[in-house]
This record gives sequence, structure tokens and C-alpha cells, in this order.
Amino acid sequence: MHENTTTVETAKWWASSKTIWGALITAAASVVPLLAPLLGIELSPDTVQQAGDQTLAAAQAIMALIGTLLTIVGRLKAQGPLTRRSVSMRL
Repeated sequence: MHENTTTVETAKWWASSKTIWGALITAAASVVPLLAPLLGIELSPDTVQQAGDQTLAAAQAIMALIGTLLTIVGRLKAQGPLTRRSVSMRL
């Protein structure tokens, strides 16, 4: 029989888990628009659309920044120049 080897010292606090945060954010995005009217919060379709558009714009800006930083860091850490090689593809 296999024993569970996770101990208190090696266990991670639940709030440090990216999986938990991803699940919470997904659940909130799915459930809040449905529960808001029950809680007396008025969310018009325009409000939901605007929030979605703003979230998308923010995500695109963050990804562009990450891509730019990755490019700069990659070039700074490079050991030498890039070289060209011929590439052949067979289908």
C-alpha cells in the first residue's frame, strides 16, 4: 500500500496554489453574472460586455509586455550570435 508522503512541512498553503486561483477566477467569471441579480446587483449586458472588453485589452497588453521582456532577456543572456541554416521540409 502506498502511503501519502505529504507532510505539514512540505504541504503548500492553499492560497499559494495557481490551480486554486485559476479555479476561483473561472468560477467567479461564470457564476457572478448569474448570481448578481439574486443578490440585488444589477449587471446589464453592456456592463458585462465592457468588463470583458477591458479584461481582454489588459490581457493583451500584459502578454505584449511579457513577450518584449522575454525578447530582451533572451538577447542579453545569449552566448553568441544567431546563425542561418538551410531548412528542408518533407511532406
